[in-house]
Amino acid sequence: MRKAIFGFWWAVNALLLLAIMIVSFRMASTPEASGPFADLDPPVPLPPEPLKKKLEAPDTALLRELPNPLSVPEQSGGETKKHFSRGSALSDIALLHGIDRMTGDARSATAYLYLPSRKIEANAYYGEVIRDGVTGREIPELAGWRLAGLVPGGALFRNGPSEVVLTLRSARVPWSPNVYRMSDNFDHSNGPSFAAVWQDISTSAAVLPIMGEDAHTTIAVPLLIKFFGSYWGTAPADSGISPVSSKMLVSANLYLALLAPGQEQNLPIPLYINHPLPRSGDARIDPGGFIAVLWDQLGARSPNDIAHWAVVGTAPNRRLIVQWTNWSFGGSTDDMTVQVQITESDGVRNSEIRMIYQGVNTPQEEGNSATIGIQAPNGSAVQYAFESAGSTTADSKTGDPRVIRFYPPGLPPDAAARAKQIGAFGEVTQSGWTGRHIVFQADVTDPDEGQQVALQVQVRKTGQPWPIDSMYLDSGFQDQGTIAISYPIAAAGDYDWRYRVVDADGQSTPLGSWTEFMDNSVSPDFMSDQTPPAAPAAASPTDTDIAAAAAVVVSVDFTWRAPAGDGPADSLRYEIEVSRTADFSDIEARAANLAAPAARFNLTVSPEKKYWRVRCVDHVGNVSEWSDIAGFRLVWKAASADQPDR
Repeated sequence: MRKAIFGFWWAVNALLLLAIMIVSFRMASTPEASGPFADLDPPVPLPPEPLKKKLEAPDTALLRELPNPLSVPEQSGGETKKHFSRGSALSDIALLHGIDRMTGDARSATAYLYLPSRKIEANAYYGEVIRDGVTGREIPELAGWRLAGLVPGGALFRNGPSEVVLTLRSARVPWSPNVYRMSDNFDHSNGPSFAAVWQDISTSAAVLPIMGEDAHTTIAVPLLIKFFGSYWGTAPADSGISPVSSKMLVSANLYLALLAPGQEQNLPIPLYINHPLPRSGDARIDPGGFIAVLWDQLGARSPNDIAHWAVVGTAPNRRLIVQWTNWSFGGSTDDMTVQVQITESDGVRNSEIRMIYQGVNTPQEEGNSATIGIQAPNGSAVQYAFESAGSTTADSKTGDPRVIRFYPPGLPPDAAARAKQIGAFGEVTQSGWTGRHIVFQADVTDPDEGQQVALQVQVRKTGQPWPIDSMYLDSGFQDQGTIAISYPIAAAGDYDWRYRVVDADGQSTPLGSWTEFMDNSVSPDFMSDQTPPAAPAAASPTDTDIAAAAAVVVSVDFTWRAPAGDGPADSLRYEIEVSRTADFSDIEARAANLAAPAARFNLTVSPEKKYWRVRCVDHVGNVSEWSDIAGFRLVWKAASADQPDR
């Protein structure tokens, strides 16, 4: 499954996490007293395990090489088995490389599976059948298995009385300009849009003589292609680059082969029986590269079936385009148009490869018996689909034809800079105090302009082991700059934290590791105080009439006593409310963030009784209860002083 689906889940869960964690701030103002005051409602705590996530896309080749308690499908006759019986155990079929859950809702559990036998992604939602991540259809090999919940570092599945726990497995590889990643535009993923890349060459380009079943021909590529680190085609005269060959084979079975020197004089027999990639030990593919656009047994069936090729654009930004127009499967009368584009290389980065599918109608045209992917001369490969229905269907939301993109990743992100921790009243120094929440913040950049990045954070109680690599807080992908993650602390105590940066290509810094805050030269990184202070006591005015010198508005002074036993008194901040009603539903005046236990308000003169109360917040944001309510009246001096309360 492509990373954009994960990106979607990353974004949804990051927003949900922030919505729970962010503590709002209010601005309170009166004619003479105003200022910011920390949120006075207790924040909503997360459960002890606030979030379990694994969002980076796996390197599938390394996944199969990991020491893993889950068995990898057996090989038979050099070919991976395509199917398993319904009685096979889940652990014989699938690898778990991601788990996700909306905070506090066990029913929102999601697990992401990878099936090495078919090289497809699967989504397992709580209590539901397991579905292909691309087509949304139930996977027969996994019939009966349902996700029962998440466990630390894994997921629990049930099939009747049978249970199995799959543990998270993932792998990362160092950055290289010679590797490829893939994406598409299906369901608004991060692939290129059809309108941005499609260029019809059927009326203006050179015709390829590949009429007939299994036909093929060669072309001399006039631009430089870099494919998995090797050069093909034609290099600029002053580049100093010597391509392996300029020859490329184009097949009626919708694949391209980058030919080695001399290979074009002894063309291989047609490849009409497709296989999963990588396909090794096959002289018909090795030693050149291989591009399976929709590798299957096809062929031109009528004069309307025609293939073209062209080079479009201006150097050094040209594209080699091969287009099969009105192409057919067997005796099918349904025709489709398929195009592959290969971009000109700058000599440093791999060429980008785009595959476009129009007029898809039949199951075969959808890819249920075809291979889509690319393979390097050394045998490594990136496979998009193998005999997977729905692989070439149009975007399910816009109806745009499917566009698949194989592209070289950019550079890894830079190390995060200026990491800091922020509490209710500003930056928290190392080993400093905070309350029920803390914000982790850092400046995050990437060498690739426009690349989106994410900050990921792990938190532990001091002295405890770090969580497993797959459990972390995630900001979600954002534009480069200052990124923050707000974290509600489940319990008081001492804590350490560490962080890493991930870009939208799945590359992380530091690679396969974390950066500990301030190198953990001092521990703990912060301490959480979650005990609220005692309530202050109202002093004046209480249960009294105040003679007003004016008939409309008069200035009134309020004083109260600070609570004892909660650290230095000068660290407390106060909020006071004056109300026209005893239930404080009609506030006449309010002030917040007051450093001294006193306030002054201009209040209206009225024979009706007024009420006031005060509370405080300590140095880390813990909020006390309100004081006992005190009452008073403002009576114009012309009125009787012993007028009874109303």
